[in-house]
Amino acid sequence: MAKPERHTRELDKYKRQLKMLEMYLMGRSAQLRSIGQKQPVEQSACDMAESELQLILTQVLPEMQEVQS
Repeated sequence: MAKPERHTRELDKYKRQLKMLEMYLMGRSAQLRSIGQKQPVEQSACDMAESELQLILTQVLPEMQEVQS
């Protein structure tokens, strides 16, 4: 089997990195929710941080995925 072209390999790498970023952000968001539930004093700070992560997930990440195509 022939080795994929460099462009294809780079595109695949970019896709994997975006998927890893998405998974990381979702995990951090869940972690912030958990912290906010366990420590009510930290709830507002966790909510702010989680909303920033959600902004990245809903606006920035889809734009980054469009760039790859």
